[in-house]
Parts: sequence; C-alpha cells; structure tokens
Amino acid sequence: MHSKQADFTRLDLGLAAISVDEVPAGRAMVEKLGLGFPIVADPTGATIKAFGVFDPDTEIAWPSIFIIGKDGTVLKRWLADTYSQRVATDDVLRDLPPAP
Repeated sequence: MHSKQADFTRLDLGLAAISVDEVPAGRAMVEKLGLGFPIVADPTGATIKAFGVFDPDTEIAWPSIFIIGKDGTVLKRWLADTYSQRVATDDVLRDLPPAP
C-alpha cells in the first residue's frame, strides 16, 4: 500500500491501517516502515469486529482492505485467503469501484 500511496491520493482516497496493538506499537511501526499513513490502535478489537474480520482464535484481524466512502459506507472489501498472503495493492487499484 505504502509504495502506491500516490495512486490512492490521485483517486482522492486516504489510507489507514487498524491493528490490535497499542498506540506506541503502531507509532513505532509507522516510523520503522516510513509509512505515510497512520496505524490506528484498536486494542479491544471493537472496530475489527465491527468490520467482520476479527479472528477469535488468533485475536487479530484477517488481512483485509476496505474502501470506505466519505459518507461512511463500505464501497468495496478485499479479504486475503490466508494470514501469510496479503491482498495485492495492484489488484485493489485495478478493482476499485467507480467514484460515486
């Protein structure tokens, strides 16, 4: 995602990640990876559960990507098949829904 951030910006889309980690861990990861977007802390998993991607066995989220409209509706969702396989950013860019 980070390497294609400019493509998302051109489409008027912002990026954010959500993690069950606490705020300091998220900040450290942003700095370590040089991300240009935030990692939002969700230590209780409430947001991840609301999006339906929380795995109670591992207590983390399935790798997934959501496009959320400015009105808060989910326009598109991608879900990885396994934890080790991530959704490819190029696939997301190619499969984006048309602008409302």
